Amino acid sequence: MNATPSNPLIGAVASARAEALEQIADAERLVGSGKELVRALPALLGDDRPKRYFLAIENLAEARATGGLVGYGILDAVKGKVSLTHLGFISELGSGVFPGKPGPTPEFQKMYERFGGAAFWHNINMSPDFPTVAANIEKLFPIAVPGGHLDGVVSVDPVGLAGLMTLTGPVKVEDLSQPLTAEEVVRFTLSTAYSMEPRPAARKEMLGVVAGDVWAKLLSINLSAERLARSFAPAVEEG
Repeated sequence: MNATPSNPLIGAVASARAEALEQIADAERLVGSGKELVRALPALLGDDRPKRYFLAIENLAEARATGGLVGYGILDAVKGKVSLTHLGFISELGSGVFPGKPGPTPEFQKMYERFGGAAFWHNINMSPDFPTVAANIEKLFPIAVPGGHLDGVVSVDPVGLAGLMTLTGPVKVEDLSQPLTAEEVVRFTLSTAYSMEPRPAARKEMLGVVAGDVWAKLLSINLSAERLARSFAPAVEEG
């Protein structure tokens, strides 16, 4: 396509050529990312040694820079098998219990110290740069949970849950007459749950249970690479 002449072309043909080149470039980036993921996947899934990941479940209704207020779980990967071994409130990890703890970078410390800096789990993701947030979580988690080594951080929000639920199917939620579906989960987590349950702790528990059930179902079913690709393609395209 690059080798085709760019002029003289009539307007419609020139536009079509430019659009095709743009789409090919996007596809090339996606394929390149996919190839790198495939190369890294065995190690990520614990082929060489057991791996432990912090699962940040972000509630978009309580906004933070990377998405929303974090609930958390722990994912353990051993020889390709991934399991959700813990699901809990971020408050379990302490609230402002690391006074004076420096942030992952001087810039982070300067910008976010007034929100708790690197010390306040409820504002742990005030930075919009997710790798910086992840580095901070990896740094603080062993302090909050002695011996709690992490190999990485994974994040999911209600939109991501909706994508996962196209694979897992609906989940049952206490006090709902019908199972929660992929089409309804975003509205439920951002709005309906707040009218159903005014108590913050109980509401967060409800949202965490939904996320935990989705992850547990996802990890317990056998999926083809094609089904996985079709489900996750929209999320990849949207960044």
